[in-house]
Amino acid sequence: MQKIQSQNTQFDPVQNALCDRLIDEKALAVRWGFSTRTLQNKRVAGDGIPFLKISSSVRYRMSDVIAFENASLRFSTSDSSDANQSE
Repeated sequence: MQKIQSQNTQFDPVQNALCDRLIDEKALAVRWGFSTRTLQNKRVAGDGIPFLKISSSVRYRMSDVIAFENASLRFSTSDSSDANQSE
């Protein structure tokens, strides 16, 4: 299997296909321990993660969920989001 390396991260096409499955807001709410209303409010405020609007349904790509979670990693409570994004 061919892997493409970019900016110190490896891209595995098979893993990416598995991560790009879609989940609904209920599944994301359970995963993060939020209410669906909190996710709805974040979408309205533009403060959430990218989502797909298919007809009247909202779906999230797992790759976006995982990327958002990875970008939110902190090693200390004093870490700022700006500090981690510059690395």
